[in-house]
Amino acid sequence: SSSSSSSSSSSTKMRTRALTPLYASTSFHASATPGTPANAAAHVNSIRLQRKVAPRATTSEAEWTISERDYPEGDVVLGVEVRTHSVKAALVDVANGEFQRPGLVAKVNEPYGADELIDAMRRAVDSYSEYSGPIGCSVTRAVVRQFGNESQFLEEVRGRLRRPDTCSMIHSEAAAYGEMVYGAGSLSCNDRSDDGEVCRRVIVATLGRGLGAKVLVGGQISLKDDVTHLTWQFEMALAKLLREHNLQSTAVVTPPAPDDDHDWNDVLDDEWPLGVAWSDYGNLVGKFLRKVGDAVRADMVVVTPTGCAATIPPDVLLSLLQRGIERSGDGDGDEVQSPTWKLLAAEKPQGCLVKGAARGAYVRLSARKACATVHAALAAKFGRSDAPIDADAAVTTPVDEDAAKTAARTIDVDAAVAALDSDGDGGVSAGDLVASSVDVLGVSLTDYSSQAVIRSICSEREQFNAELLASWYEAELISQSVVPVMCFADLRESLERARKASVSGNGAQFVVLEVTSDSCRACRKFERKFERIASRESMRGRATFLRLQTGVGKGKAAATVCDWLKVEATPTAIFFKGKEEVGRFVGSDVMRFDRELQSVLDGTADAAAIEQQQNADNEQTQNHEEQGAQEEEEVVVAK
Repeated sequence: SSSSSSSSSSSTKMRTRALTPLYASTSFHASATPGTPANAAAHVNSIRLQRKVAPRATTSEAEWTISERDYPEGDVVLGVEVRTHSVKAALVDVANGEFQRPGLVAKVNEPYGADELIDAMRRAVDSYSEYSGPIGCSVTRAVVRQFGNESQFLEEVRGRLRRPDTCSMIHSEAAAYGEMVYGAGSLSCNDRSDDGEVCRRVIVATLGRGLGAKVLVGGQISLKDDVTHLTWQFEMALAKLLREHNLQSTAVVTPPAPDDDHDWNDVLDDEWPLGVAWSDYGNLVGKFLRKVGDAVRADMVVVTPTGCAATIPPDVLLSLLQRGIERSGDGDGDEVQSPTWKLLAAEKPQGCLVKGAARGAYVRLSARKACATVHAALAAKFGRSDAPIDADAAVTTPVDEDAAKTAARTIDVDAAVAALDSDGDGGVSAGDLVASSVDVLGVSLTDYSSQAVIRSICSEREQFNAELLASWYEAELISQSVVPVMCFADLRESLERARKASVSGNGAQFVVLEVTSDSCRACRKFERKFERIASRESMRGRATFLRLQTGVGKGKAAATVCDWLKVEATPTAIFFKGKEEVGRFVGSDVMRFDRELQSVLDGTADAAAIEQQQNADNEQTQNHEEQGAQEEEEVVVAK
């Protein structure tokens, strides 16, 4: 009917006002690469109709070519690029970097802040309503500063968007994944230096308002090679250079482009006034690149321009930087000194940061899954049923022998290493895991997943021994015992599972929620002991342990849960049976907490008695504090 049509049109306008596609709706592949089929536009339009997304106006953004495969080659991950003015999102096939659906841009409302950024991300992500998989977010440092730090940004996104499989990374890391896997840098791992050696150590540097750099060893981001201390002054040095050339502006990060009477090759002329500014710019960037490349002994440096710097032709940028790097050498006077590593100014791939964010999320989540699989297989194969409970767990109640066997916390690491060491050299490498994982652990590991496990166990080393395996196993066990809670929905789901378990008799019927804060010294002291107790009780299958981080910078989601639970101090532990609260503990006395936890789990707890005892303890503590403050005041008055 006409009324329903009018209503639908109005609804479409409301949905698309803040979401702008990166592509034209009709002449979609007008600027596509040669060889594109003539029916590509029809194919894309059919995708739009299937997703019930109305055609929208073309923007000034570059069009990203959609994959023409009938099915994706690998896993599909949603990549998101977050800036202070907009949020871009697109589904990416991580095997080849091809886009599977039209990408969207959600504008950030001004003045931008944490709430506005989250709202824009929600609109971008919700546009892919049929997708419920992992999300990779590439963010600028300006975005991170709105939330405090990157971990707080990630907690806010996971909690408020209810997407637990979300990973975040700075633009420089996303660019490293994008360039090394899908861009021009993908050839560098197979390239060879002048002496014939394979380029194993590669730096991917992002050049814009700042200079970010990531070091990759054998195609994987190196965890120990952090070069932030070598690049953090670049932004200030660039601002000073632009002021010296009267180019200071919030939107300017490079000297201006040549006018109509000149071309880009003229910026290499030191006698042209604008060429002097560009020469100084190249010298500045070259000095920082030289410092980073020499410090990590790189084989190759790949420079990826972003923002305004992306408008510079790659050959001109390469000439400017090469000249600046040679001038920044240790030669005397005007003597130039070439670096020992190669320089590559890469053309930025279409949607490089979106692709890199998707790839980075896939890498991290795959590594996490591989580690969990190996950890479970080790526990099943080499678990020690006679291992006593760690004394550091602060257990104050007697534990019988059967309970100790159930709560085995260790594995026979010597037997595990001996079984996995296929070549008999005393250590377990990635090759050993691939060769022996099926026979020994009963799981199949690929080359990549085995390398991820090795990196998790022994960081940058090539193989692990019994000592490293024991430390890693216990750390993984403790981290899996306490589940983070981001919002009220997470808590409600855990309580609902406990309620069903109490009805059926299968599973943990109790839930223990720890409410803690980063700024609380008592909380930090209590957390580690809480994790050890959680590890013990989780293996017995008696309870599920949760942790809610609250305080400054944790956002509204955590504050809402605290208000609903009426939490007035931290650390606070709340005991639930099913969905009903049966007790509450406030304070950092681990021994008293463990006693009350045991009474709750054993069914001997009296909620009223617990509350009465805690009120008495709190009142006594308050009286001691007031008495101490009064005595101090009397001393001051006497003096």
